[in-house]
This record gives sequence, structure tokens and C-alpha cells, in this order.
Amino acid sequence: MDAGRSSRRSCCGINARGPCCRKRTVASRKSRAAGHQRVVESRFGFFRIRTRPETSEMIWFIDEHRNRFSVEFICQTLNTHREGGFLTSRGYRQSKARGLSARRLRDAVLIEHISAVHRDNYGVYGVRKMWHALRRDGIDIGREQTARLMRLAGVSGKGKGRSPITTRKPNVPDLRPDLVNREFRAPGPHRLWVADITYVRTRKGFVYTAFVTDVFSRRIVGWALSDSMRTEALPLQALNQAIVCAKETTGLIHHSDHGSQYVSIVYNERLAEHGIAASTGTVGDSYDKDLTPVW
Repeated sequence: MDAGRSSRRSCCGINARGPCCRKRTVASRKSRAAGHQRVVESRFGFFRIRTRPETSEMIWFIDEHRNRFSVEFICQTLNTHREGGFLTSRGYRQSKARGLSARRLRDAVLIEHISAVHRDNYGVYGVRKMWHALRRDGIDIGREQTARLMRLAGVSGKGKGRSPITTRKPNVPDLRPDLVNREFRAPGPHRLWVADITYVRTRKGFVYTAFVTDVFSRRIVGWALSDSMRTEALPLQALNQAIVCAKETTGLIHHSDHGSQYVSIVYNERLAEHGIAASTGTVGDSYDKDLTPVW
């Protein structure tokens, strides 16, 4: 009985080497290693450069993560794993005790100004545009300093993203001939039309625009706007508007690219109904885009 109690006490005691203590030790080491890894990973997006960062940036980083990790733990981990070193816990406390320097006070004012400019411009300004905006406001600041303060403010620019594809290959062969042969000239109005589809980027996504341009007058005689590129919803509506505008369409040539909307049966049937000859150029011909409006 006493031996069993002694065995249990020794297994859970401070200097014990029982199996349950070994498990706790291993778990503690794994937890510590995981904590180190989280701190190291959390600094990747902020400290990309190999040189020592500005003291204000290191203080900001510690303040951002001190609720999750201790100050000593953050400083020790980044001093060990980061090239160029990091602020010590003693240096951090001394900097906090000294209060804000003139530079940090100026940084605080600029950070508020940068946040306001970023917000007023829909959150899309990157470093280059932000730098020019600050200089237009009469602020003497460098581009690298602008980048540093934007990091401290937690703002960044937004890319344009991927552009949509407006010309999709049809599932049926395109048998339309090339009746224009890159000669975009017409003897009079409504003798040659050029049709195409483009897109307009908006805050809520893309809006597609189909248009029909008269080569002689260089005017858009038909257009349609939609969030879909379906034939009935977009290019066919533009064609119907152009037909109404022209009134007489016999002998007219309609030139477009190889998009599936212009090869569709319903579109070509409408052309045939009004005596309009369908034409198309070679695949990927940039000359066919000369009459494309710039939005």
C-alpha cells in the first residue's frame, strides 16, 4: 500500500521521471516550439527585409502581439530567428518609458493622414499613389518612408485583378469569310459595321458592353450594357439598336471577331433577315481592334 502511494507520488513529483511526467514535458516542449513557430511566421509579412527595422516598427509589432505572447518571448524568438536582430525586452521597456520622440509624434500624425487619404480613395491607393498624394498635400516625405508608415497604418493598395475574357471560342466552326481584309473604309454611312464586346470595371464587379460602330462616320450606332455576355442579353440588343438606326441595311457588311456570341445561330439569323453580310478577320488580329472605343 505504501509502495503504491510512493510510486504515485514519485511519478507526479517535481523530480520524478515517471511516464506521465515525461508526457507533460514533451507536450510542454511541443507547445513552446509551436509558440516560437507562430511568432516567426507572424513576422514574415512585416519584416521582409534582412536589415534591422526601425525601432518604432519593432515596438508596434510587439504591441500588436503582446496580448498573445509575452514581450520576452517575442524579443527572444525574433532575436534568434531573424537576420539583423531585434529589439530586446529591456530596450522595449526603456523606449516605452521614454515616451514618444519627435519623430514618433510626426509618424503618428502622418499615419492618421495616410489612413484618411486611403479611406477617402476607396482603399485602393498603393505606395506610389499615396506618396504622390502626400506630396500634393505639401508633405515632404520620401517613398520609402511612405511605405513604412503605410505598414504601420495597416493599409495597402489593391491590384486590378484578373481581367475577364470577352472573346470565347465557339463550339461550332466559324464559316464566315473575311470581306474587309483590313480595309476599314466605307463609301458611305451604314455600309460597313464593326462590332465588339468590352468590359467596364466598377466597384461591384465587371459590366460588359457590346457596341456596333459605323466605319464611315466613326459613330456608335448600337450599344448594350449587361452583367452577362449571353448573346440575347448583350450583342443582339446592340445589333437591334443599330438596325433601327440604319433603317436600310441591304448590302451592309457586319465585321466582328470570332467570339461565340457572333457565331451563334440567333445572331446570324438576325443578320440574314436584314440582308447584312457577316464577316470576320483572322484569329488574334490586332488591326480588327482599331475601331474599339476606349472606356
